[in-house]
Amino acid sequence: MLIFSKRSWDNKDIHAGLLEDRKNAALDPNPQPLIGLEAQAEACMGHSVLEELNEITCPTFVLGGEEDVFTPLWMTKEVAAAITNSKLHIYPESGHAFHWENLEDFNERVRDWLESQG
Repeated sequence: MLIFSKRSWDNKDIHAGLLEDRKNAALDPNPQPLIGLEAQAEACMGHSVLEELNEITCPTFVLGGEEDVFTPLWMTKEVAAAITNSKLHIYPESGHAFHWENLEDFNERVRDWLESQG
């Protein structure tokens, strides 16, 4: 639930949907085991490829959410700056789930960028 921004939590309809999704997730007969979450956290903390990003030579579209607590704004900007020929777009008032919080814009923006690449 931390992947959503305050804007989403403050919207009554979205909040109700998030709570319903959470309730349904509790009924999942095959939830992600804790070891999976632990491995994700370990990979995030112990694995950095920032120094290798300059090796990317193809056009790259870096997107992020202004209020992302998992990939903070400074980190998203750092990634974009490390990749030559990258384009950066930050979604305001959006969290780690910026693509869900801005679904129509996200789909159109990514499609337009892909089409501009030929």
